[in-house]
Amino acid sequence: MGTHVLRSIKAFELIPAFALSEMAPMPLKKVPVAVSALRKAEGIFSGAVVDVYGISRNSYVSSGQESDKTKSKLLLVDVAVDSLNSEASKLGGEIGLTLLVPSQDVSRFINSLSEFELILVQST
Repeated sequence: MGTHVLRSIKAFELIPAFALSEMAPMPLKKVPVAVSALRKAEGIFSGAVVDVYGISRNSYVSSGQESDKTKSKLLLVDVAVDSLNSEASKLGGEIGLTLLVPSQDVSRFINSLSEFELILVQST
């Protein structure tokens, strides 16, 4: 009974309101991903809640018509960023993130990484 914490809380860290829930948390897995700095909303930090979209790596437009391959796809909704490492992006590399993904979505999400470029959209 009571309130459950949905993500790990570090020593001396204040607990953000979005990290609390009346419902028991579902099992989460830490999934590492790499994202271009240009495909991450400004202000995303460790503990932020994001939606993850994918844009097909093989997208193309023929005759001015949009095909299903050019459309974006919502891959994950309201997942928390567990950690963020932007050191590599200072040299033009990608940003490393660890997302907290519901256990039942991990396999599907990992399979989609070979097909899609990821875009992180911050929930407000």
